[in-house]
Amino acid sequence: MPFPMEENGIGCPICRQPVDKNLRYPRAVCPDCIKKAADPAGRPVIFFNESLSGGISGLYADDRSPYKGTDCYINGIHCRASEAHMGGIVIEPV
Repeated sequence: MPFPMEENGIGCPICRQPVDKNLRYPRAVCPDCIKKAADPAGRPVIFFNESLSGGISGLYADDRSPYKGTDCYINGIHCRASEAHMGGIVIEPV
């Protein structure tokens, strides 16, 4: 099913909520969906830049223990977190 087009953007690939168009990351999930990122067992995870010079790491949201890898699931959809150009994190469906 094609994504719903909005005047100033495109729908989130997970929830279809309108998001601003991002030419570099057209399949990036919305901020609300980023908050739902979880490991395969459903345990919530958070991704972040390791430092100002780059790198990506993850933590479990409940106890802040390290999360290995960048794959996650949002509403049962397999996604991957990566470093965004010029900083930040972007999550896209695989």
